[in-house]
Amino acid sequence: MPPAQPPRFADCLALLAALIVGGASGATAAAAPAVRVEVLAETPSVRVTVDGPCEVRTGSDRAFLKTVPELRWQLVQPSPRGLQIGTLTVPAQQVHLVPSKRSWIRLNGTRSRGALIILRRDATHVQVVNEMLLEDYLKGVVPREVDARWPMETLKAQAIIARTFTLQQIADCAGQPFDVTMIWPQLYGGLLDERPRATEAVDATRGLVVTSGHQLVLTYYHTVCGGRTEDVEAVWPSVRSPSLRSVECPYCRGAPHERWTVSLGAEALEQALARQGIVVGAVTDLQAGPRNRSGRVTTVTVVGADGSARVPALQLRTALGPNRLRSTNFTVRSEGRRWLFQGVGWGHGVGLCQWGAARLGQRKQTAKKILAIYYPGAEIVSWPKP
Repeated sequence: MPPAQPPRFADCLALLAALIVGGASGATAAAAPAVRVEVLAETPSVRVTVDGPCEVRTGSDRAFLKTVPELRWQLVQPSPRGLQIGTLTVPAQQVHLVPSKRSWIRLNGTRSRGALIILRRDATHVQVVNEMLLEDYLKGVVPREVDARWPMETLKAQAIIARTFTLQQIADCAGQPFDVTMIWPQLYGGLLDERPRATEAVDATRGLVVTSGHQLVLTYYHTVCGGRTEDVEAVWPSVRSPSLRSVECPYCRGAPHERWTVSLGAEALEQALARQGIVVGAVTDLQAGPRNRSGRVTTVTVVGADGSARVPALQLRTALGPNRLRSTNFTVRSEGRRWLFQGVGWGHGVGLCQWGAARLGQRKQTAKKILAIYYPGAEIVSWPKP
């Protein structure tokens, strides 16, 4: 699911054109954008195997150092001079291991696509980033974000929006050590989680993205909207897009996770609020405030023994946890020293409703039609345009 904060709107036309032309070296090819996935944020060492020729490149400019015929379970760790790969000392803060097209990398025994970037964090830790082609990355995203057994047109729609969102993420993270993680802003399961039908959907939509006014759309999506999606500025006030408007969605009615209930003790509630800097003493009342046009609560008044506070509903959801308070479309009432939340929907509600898309796929709607419903006025085009 896309992130809690939007990426900056960059001029993706120019930036992505540069990515297409420049690309990445070696196995990540020179003719398509590459995605850098942070696999390990901080670890003392990793074991790397490459079952064939592998280029060793160093530094942010990826200067060629040497080609090794193979790597067999080599320990990569920090050294006083830089990085140590088995017996090879590399006097640099980062090393790029780029296998030949016929070789595979194994990281701690798990086979991975593409190349590895290993960065020296400090004297005792490294950061590990897996770099691969965008289309290969999507093959590990689609089956984690939706059920690969869903209708093919639904899988295609998910592939298109995941591709569009990732291109925005690449643009936003230029100059940073990585673009995405295994869990943010989309779930990525790696080679082991790839599924044939999801791969078919990625291949069938290769290069297709969602645009509006010749710009990539921030193709947010969520699990289930509960009957109506949300205006983007209700969640991210700085974002404006005519294709991210609230729309009716009768298709997800009765879907799993559409309705939910959670009971929370007063002590747990008070602790969660305190972590957000909201301290009102023992909570005596919760009052759901006004609702916006999508039916979602905008603010909640928290009344306590030491005062009261009006809290944005989105902040309350963050405080309690987005998988506990699954949406801001809820009611709340007290049950003694406990609070009962009952709601509909799961997620921020902006953009595509995944369960709605699944039901539309079951009705034989095409991916293009599905996307037209959730991103009104947008176009599906090949990117970049010739």
